[in-house]
Amino acid sequence: MEALAKGEVDYSLEVLASTAAHLRDGLSRGLAVSSLQRHPLFPDIPTLDEIGLTGFEVTTWNILCAPRGLPPEIAERLSRAAVAALAEAQTAERLTQAGVDPAKPTTPAETRAFLAAEVAKFRGIVQQAGLTLGR
Repeated sequence: MEALAKGEVDYSLEVLASTAAHLRDGLSRGLAVSSLQRHPLFPDIPTLDEIGLTGFEVTTWNILCAPRGLPPEIAERLSRAAVAALAEAQTAERLTQAGVDPAKPTTPAETRAFLAAEVAKFRGIVQQAGLTLGR
């Protein structure tokens, strides 16, 4: 972001949370967001879909993880505590102002399904591009 603000690079693809302050202060200009909806913090920045790159959606997310084999009752207790914290209006507002979308919390089972879908989506993209991991 510093190189972008100094004009050392022409553009950058960044997570909104790391660019929000630069956008607010006018140090950088948002060209598009990679979600399918405009971000409420910057409603004037169009989506990539709106500017012609249809079907492109890459979003960031945060997931609370625990070691494999954690007893289900402890995982459930941690999940409930996280849901309660995210339900607080002050927490949601602070996240939003930082450029983070305080999405609806999910259950551990919903989180596993989400991760499986993300892996499948990106596996297809990697295979279509003919990319392989180097060693």
